[in-house]
Parts: sequence; structure tokens; C-alpha cells
Amino acid sequence: MARVTRLANQVFGRTAEAVTVKRLVIGVAVVCAIAAGCTAITPVPVNGKGHPPRPIPTPTVRPTPTATASPSPSPSPRPTTTTETWWKPTSVNPVQFHWVLGDALNVTVPIQMGLRDFSGNPLPAPNVIDIDGESNTAATVASLHAQGKKVICYIDAGVYETYRSDAHKFPAGIWGNADSGWNGSFWLDIRRIADLAPIIQARMQMCKDKGFDAIEPDEIDGWENNTGFPLTYQDQLRYNRALAQWAHNIGMSIGQKGDLIQAHDLVTSFDWTLNEECYQYKECTSVYDPVTDSNVAGLQVYTAANKMVLVVEYKLTSTQWTAACADSRTRHFNMSLLKLGLPNNGGRQPCSTAAKW
Repeated sequence: MARVTRLANQVFGRTAEAVTVKRLVIGVAVVCAIAAGCTAITPVPVNGKGHPPRPIPTPTVRPTPTATASPSPSPSPRPTTTTETWWKPTSVNPVQFHWVLGDALNVTVPIQMGLRDFSGNPLPAPNVIDIDGESNTAATVASLHAQGKKVICYIDAGVYETYRSDAHKFPAGIWGNADSGWNGSFWLDIRRIADLAPIIQARMQMCKDKGFDAIEPDEIDGWENNTGFPLTYQDQLRYNRALAQWAHNIGMSIGQKGDLIQAHDLVTSFDWTLNEECYQYKECTSVYDPVTDSNVAGLQVYTAANKMVLVVEYKLTSTQWTAACADSRTRHFNMSLLKLGLPNNGGRQPCSTAAKW
């Protein structure tokens, strides 16, 4: 995938056998707080879809696409009927973050609950956990709440997946090229907001009905990928802003997942952000924009707005990891290293477990 989406067949998801499980259970811990340095860990090499080797971008302005079938008109945003009482995590203090996407979370297994590091040693319990919205029940969410955790609901917002329970709701022709590396997954024509609105809004309502605190909408960077549609920067902005508005309309927090190039344009719409491998690609605070053929500000626009930043890395060497930990700490980026193998052989490695930066 062209920029920051997900890790391959074992990490956020879809298996090569195209079973109905989208994500293999993984664990992510965030937080690089001021601790006496960060433990240098050499991660297991990863293959696949968090950040496949990406080509060096060609410094040319993206051409204006030729005329195509007119997209359906965008619906007018519904009036917000709730006050702004949803969760708005800040960058003031670190958080302990854990990521488990795939089958239903087993709350009795320590490694699935993010309570073990790479070596199996105990870790402080994470206070923010991100799990698949469809695979998990309201009872699981309630159990996590009883432990004092905020719970994020993972949904896909930019691809059509043949194995989701609501797949039949997507109109023919709204999906295009295959989402490379993921069987049964195809990019959506996000210009057709009016057609997608009732489907994605229903997914968000599911999250709310199950008691989740926030939504992680994945695959919201189609404009950077080979979708089969001539999606533009502005098309993506319109869709992503619609996603944020839909979540807020039902009183839910929502994070910007990836799409780092557009962070400076989306920071006012989203409540927090989750990024993968910006240290690996040296773009956390300065990212190349092929539309303007220039670099633009990255994650620091969120901390400048006092909003939580989560960063996940997979492939850093021990030297890179130590340097990234130190840098992320000074920038108030909650960073962690992810190892493959959950639920049985993995773990999470936070930069630090300290409660203060």
C-alpha cells in the first residue's frame, strides 16, 4: 500500500486464506514518556501491509483527472444533536495503548490484554484499547470499561470487504481495484458520499450501540493508492471530513488513521490521530505532498492542537528504536514497537510505561 495503512497477513488483518477474520490479533502499546532512556529492542522483521516498501515519490504535481461519471452529490450534514461531550484525548500526558484486531478479544488472556512485553514480562495495563467493532460484543466493551479503559471501535471506511456482514448493502460499481495483498477487499469510490453515508453511518451507530468511546476508520487514504478511480486530494478531504462529522453527530470521538499528508487539513475535524511507521519513513513531522511537490507538516499539528498522537513502528533497528523513542518523547508522540505473533507469541513494547512525559 502506498503510504500508511496496515501490516500484512498477520497484523491488521485479512489472512491469505480470505477467512472472515479481518485482522490477526495484534498488540500495540503506545507511550514513549520520559523514562531513563528507552529499551533497545530489535523487532522481528515484518512482511506486508503496514508499510510495504514504497517507491520514492515522483516530484510532479498530480494531474487533474479527465471527466468521468459524475459522483453522487454529497448529503448535507445532519445537524449535530449532541453537545461535544465525546472523548477528546489530549497530548498532556502519555497513554498506554493496545491494538487487537481480528477475532473477538479474550479478556482473560494476559497477552491479548496487552499485559506482556516481547519477553513475556508483565506490563502495566493499557488504558486505551482498539478492537474490531464487528467482532466484539457490547459485553466485551463493558468489561473493558469496568477496568477503566477507553475503547476504540475499528471499522473499515475506505474499502469494500466481501466478508463483512453488511457487504450486501454496497451498490454495484462502487468498488474498484483490489486492495493489494488482502483477499476480498476492494477500494471504494469515496466520491459517492451519498451512497456510502447510510452504510458507514450504520457501522458507526453499531460502535455507539455497543458502548465504544471512539472510532478508528481505516483505509482513508485511497487518493494515494491505485483504487481504479481518479480520486483527488479534495475528494479525500471531503470524504474524511464527512466521516468525522458523522461520528460527532452521534456523540463519538474519531481518530484520523494514516493519511499523514492531509493531517494539516484534517486536524480541526478529528479528535486524535493514529500513524504507522512515520519514523521508519522519516516523515513524522515533514511529509512529501505530491500534489504541491513540497513537504508539509505532519503529526505535530495534532500536538500543537493538544490532541493525542499514537505512533506504531514495526521494523526499526535497536539504534533507530532508541533514537525514535527519545524523539517521540520530546514531541509528546505516544510510540510503541509492535511484534508479530499475537495472541500466542507476540507482545507489545512501549518506549516507556511512565505516567508523565
